[in-house]
Amino acid sequence: MESWDLSLVASDNETVLPPKVAHDVRSFLSTALDIVKSLEQDIARTECMLTELRARRVQEISRIQAYQLAIAPHRKLPNEILALIFYHAAAIPFVALWSNTQTQSIISQVCKKWRDISYGTPALWSDIVWGGGYSLMNNSKLLKTVEVALSRTASSPVVLNIKSRPGPLQASISSRILSLRAPQLRSLTMDRCTAPGFGPFLKLPRGSVDNLEYIDLEFEQGREWEGVYISVFQDAPNIRNVKLALPRDFNPCSLNLPWEKLTDLSFPTATGSANSPRVDAILRQGTSLVNLTLDIRESEVLDPVEGQGKIILPHLQSFALNLHSYQSNLLDYLVMPNLTKIVLNNCNKVAWQPGYTTHLIQSGTMQTISIDIPIPTSAIDAILLHNHHLIELRLPSSDLFSTHSLTSMSFGELVPDLRILECYIPKDGPAGLGAHLDMVQSRREMGVLVCSDIPTLEFKLRSRLEWLEDLGVGTGVVTRGSVRDGELVVRVKNLKADGWSIRFR
Repeated sequence: MESWDLSLVASDNETVLPPKVAHDVRSFLSTALDIVKSLEQDIARTECMLTELRARRVQEISRIQAYQLAIAPHRKLPNEILALIFYHAAAIPFVALWSNTQTQSIISQVCKKWRDISYGTPALWSDIVWGGGYSLMNNSKLLKTVEVALSRTASSPVVLNIKSRPGPLQASISSRILSLRAPQLRSLTMDRCTAPGFGPFLKLPRGSVDNLEYIDLEFEQGREWEGVYISVFQDAPNIRNVKLALPRDFNPCSLNLPWEKLTDLSFPTATGSANSPRVDAILRQGTSLVNLTLDIRESEVLDPVEGQGKIILPHLQSFALNLHSYQSNLLDYLVMPNLTKIVLNNCNKVAWQPGYTTHLIQSGTMQTISIDIPIPTSAIDAILLHNHHLIELRLPSSDLFSTHSLTSMSFGELVPDLRILECYIPKDGPAGLGAHLDMVQSRREMGVLVCSDIPTLEFKLRSRLEWLEDLGVGTGVVTRGSVRDGELVVRVKNLKADGWSIRFR
């Protein structure tokens, strides 16, 4: 603060003011200056106090934040991490029928920050399901809900699962979604798809769904598909995974897909007729297939045409074949040199074919074998001998392992990496079970340097014995247990207590 100079008031000319007045003025000014100095000192002390108070305020805020973080540690997370957490928390897709119980909705209602983050996370809204149950909902409201969800996807790839009942709403929703986000579609699933419901896709030009990677189409039965030609997927460069349930009257020439680019193909319920697509014709184009699943119900769909040669699938690693009502010769035509997993099921338990054994031993790289068809002991011996790297073996309907195979497995000479075993124990259950338990316990004693444990065991039994009831398995007594049976009960209980997963059925 500026200081006052008394010399400015005083003067050499003492006649400016009368002496008495000059004295009074000087006295007043001196007192005023003392007051100003006192005020300046008070201000300085106050400023020091303010500085201290501000420092204390910062300390208290830090303490508050520390306690807040202890109670809710997510407060210190950046928005990007919160967005990632929200995305994984909302594992269930967003259903177009708005519900306040959905994860996306709950997150948006917590606070403004969370709402802003959720609305600004496109991936949180890009997995959309809409389907049945909308009869009570106004169509325009449903369309609005879909549009709102799509507006939050920004440029994120969209996963669309259409589960509505066939009708005009299916077509209107499909048309609206495609008009907004067709180039963003990454995955498309349509259940009970009708020709009118699929109509909006038929109107799309080639190149409209270039980002599409996965297709799961279940077509409704009916003659409405006659004359329908689907080419929108033909030039899609990224389609790799396809699952198809084709109707009886669907012309195979009507569906154009880049078969040669597919890595995963599944026919869950293929049925046959004069116009049904022949699986062998498709497989001959699927030279890039890695995973193949066939669930065939009629022979004419599956059996290859004579004289067309072998079907070579050089990259196939996983093959699942479920047969119904007939014996197929498809395996006689397939060449799968790099197969690592095979699953064969047959509802009628037909006889084992020699060609099946050939496929199970030709690659030498098999890791998983699951076959619900009766296999003779000789074929089991060959399978174990030629699949050194086997990890999972499930043979719930086959004959017993030979004594030689069980002994070789005990010492790790056969399938040293085996971790999961499911097998069949016939009427001599206790004896067969005892031999298998001897084998798995011997492998444990050999140590991990020689072979692995088999911690997961499942035994399928022809009859339920009394000793199984002691384990809590079975409901009826077929025969009385013996001393040997009691020992098996103790062994099984000890193995289960040791962390092994042993199941009887």
